[in-house]
Amino acid sequence: NEILFVAFDVFSQPAARSETMLRRMGIDGSKLHESLWRGAVVYVVGATRGDTNTKQIWVERDRLIPVRLLENTRQGRTEYRFNAYTQAGGQWVPTEIEQFVNGKRRLLEQLTQVKTNVSLPDALFDPKRFSTAARWTSIARATRPGRSCARTATASRPA
Repeated sequence: NEILFVAFDVFSQPAARSETMLRRMGIDGSKLHESLWRGAVVYVVGATRGDTNTKQIWVERDRLIPVRLLENTRQGRTEYRFNAYTQAGGQWVPTEIEQFVNGKRRLLEQLTQVKTNVSLPDALFDPKRFSTAARWTSIARATRPGRSCARTATASRPA
């Protein structure tokens, strides 16, 4: 998932791996310029100055955190915004991700109680033992115009 990669992995893995992933996403790392976003200086990776049609990622210069991803999709002009960063496990984590399509907000995802470096049982990654493995706790909330949904999975141990 490109959004998960941009929001959580791009700066927490070796640079060469991130560069390869960005290239696979269609972002040209050789194109780079500075701009402003919400009063902060950002690096715009993947597009030349003034180009808002090419797929690009905006990275806040001071904290090196992604703040925007712009692309054209079959739905239209799509923009993701990564907001409300908090420190968790020594890394910056966006606790709010918004998706805009053709200028209208289509999705708002908010994260709470963010935890990192949590041990997960090996059985969770073994297809033969997955159904009996202890579950990971996650809470995801997404809102769309006219409706909202919440997905909750509670940690539990098999009896």
